[in-house]
Amino acid sequence: MSSISCFRGRPRRKASGSADEYDRIAGEELGHAEMWLRELGGISDTQNNLKQTIRGEMADYKTSYPNFAHNARAAKALTNWPTAFR
Repeated sequence: MSSISCFRGRPRRKASGSADEYDRIAGEELGHAEMWLRELGGISDTQNNLKQTIRGEMADYKTSYPNFAHNARAAKALTNWPTAFR
Protein backbone atom coordinates (compact mmCIF):
# COMPACT_ATOMS: atom_id res chain seq x y z
CA MET A 1 0.00 0.00 0.00
CA SER A 2 1.23 3.48 -0.86
CA SER A 3 1.70 6.18 1.71
CA ILE A 4 0.99 9.86 1.17
CA SER A 5 3.81 12.36 1.48
CA CYS A 6 4.20 16.01 0.59
CA PHE A 7 6.15 17.29 -2.43
CA ARG A 8 6.64 21.05 -2.45
CA GLY A 9 3.38 21.60 -0.59
CA ARG A 10 1.34 19.21 -2.74
CA PRO A 11 0.31 15.75 -1.56
CA ARG A 12 1.67 12.87 -3.60
CA ARG A 13 1.71 9.13 -3.35
CA LYS A 14 4.96 7.56 -2.21
CA ALA A 15 5.85 4.91 -4.75
CA SER A 16 8.88 2.81 -5.41
CA GLY A 17 11.13 2.27 -8.40
CA SER A 18 10.80 4.47 -11.45
CA ALA A 19 8.02 6.60 -9.90
CA ASP A 20 10.47 7.73 -7.22
CA GLU A 21 12.99 8.56 -9.93
CA TYR A 22 10.43 10.65 -11.81
CA ASP A 23 9.57 12.48 -8.58
CA ARG A 24 13.26 13.16 -7.95
CA ILE A 25 13.75 14.52 -11.47
CA ALA A 26 10.58 16.61 -11.24
CA GLY A 27 11.89 18.13 -8.02
CA GLU A 28 15.17 19.00 -9.68
CA GLU A 29 13.36 20.56 -12.65
CA LEU A 30 11.18 22.58 -10.28
CA GLY A 31 14.34 23.81 -8.58
CA HIS A 32 15.77 24.88 -11.96
CA ALA A 33 12.52 26.65 -12.83
CA GLU A 34 12.50 28.50 -9.52
CA MET A 35 16.12 29.53 -10.01
CA TRP A 36 15.40 30.93 -13.50
CA LEU A 37 12.24 32.63 -12.24
CA ARG A 38 14.32 34.48 -9.66
CA GLU A 39 17.12 35.17 -12.16
CA LEU A 40 14.77 36.60 -14.79
CA GLY A 41 12.90 38.83 -12.39
CA GLY A 42 9.73 36.87 -11.77
CA ILE A 43 6.57 36.53 -13.73
CA SER A 44 4.19 38.96 -15.35
CA ASP A 45 0.42 38.92 -15.69
CA THR A 46 -1.32 35.87 -17.15
CA GLN A 47 -1.70 37.28 -20.67
CA ASN A 48 2.00 38.16 -20.96
CA ASN A 49 3.03 34.84 -19.41
CA LEU A 50 0.94 32.96 -21.99
CA LYS A 51 2.32 35.04 -24.87
CA GLN A 52 5.88 34.32 -23.74
CA THR A 53 5.12 30.62 -23.35
CA ILE A 54 3.60 30.44 -26.84
CA ARG A 55 6.67 32.17 -28.33
CA GLY A 56 8.94 29.67 -26.61
CA GLU A 57 6.90 26.65 -27.69
CA MET A 58 6.72 27.90 -31.29
CA ALA A 59 10.49 28.32 -31.33
CA ASP A 60 10.86 24.72 -30.12
CA TYR A 61 8.32 23.54 -32.71
CA LYS A 62 10.18 25.29 -35.53
CA THR A 63 13.78 24.51 -34.55
CA SER A 64 14.33 22.03 -31.73
CA TYR A 65 11.75 19.39 -32.62
CA PRO A 66 12.74 19.14 -36.31
CA ASN A 67 16.37 18.78 -35.20
CA PHE A 68 15.41 16.04 -32.74
CA ALA A 69 13.52 14.18 -35.49
CA HIS A 70 16.40 14.61 -37.93
CA ASN A 71 18.88 13.19 -35.42
CA ALA A 72 16.55 10.31 -34.57
CA ARG A 73 16.12 9.47 -38.27
CA ALA A 74 19.88 9.62 -38.75
CA ALA A 75 20.23 7.16 -35.85
CA LYS A 76 17.43 5.06 -37.39
CA ALA A 77 15.38 5.49 -34.22
CA LEU A 78 12.19 6.48 -36.06
CA THR A 79 11.93 3.63 -38.53
CA ASN A 80 8.81 2.14 -36.90
CA TRP A 81 7.11 5.41 -35.98
CA PRO A 82 3.91 6.61 -37.69
CA THR A 83 4.45 8.61 -40.84
CA ALA A 84 3.16 11.76 -39.10
CA PHE A 85 6.47 11.92 -37.24
CA ARG A 86 8.64 11.60 -40.32
